Amino acid sequence: MREALFVAAILAAIALWGALLWLGIRAVFARLSGWNRLAARYPVTIPAPPWTWRGQTIQVGPVRFRNCVSAAATHACLHLRSPALFGFPALSIPWAELHSPAEVRVYRRDAIQLQAGRPPIAAIRLPRELYDQIPHAPRFS
Repeated sequence: MREALFVAAILAAIALWGALLWLGIRAVFARLSGWNRLAARYPVTIPAPPWTWRGQTIQVGPVRFRNCVSAAATHACLHLRSPALFGFPALSIPWAELHSPAEVRVYRRDAIQLQAGRPPIAAIRLPRELYDQIPHAPRFS
């Protein structure tokens, strides 16, 4: 009986430690990337269209979200949503707030970096193949 309680206590401690570790990692990613600042400035105010591009690798600030971000575009906004597991709020960034497109490379893949906000809050890097499919995205001048 004592051994069973000891094992249960150890398993509970491991689960609690894992949960706290995940919350800490999530908080660091949200802060470093600028996602929280973007969410405060660009909350979802209109319903997003159906998520057109799922499982995208998108970089926000220095944090790369690999194969887990859903994106959609309307004539007014770029909509981004991370998995519920991350707990980050969805974003609706107006096209007028995305500017200064620049060609970059991310893990040997072509990408486009856009600055979000005026003054810039965070850089968002979209895969080139995704960027090319968005008709309302800012273009190079």
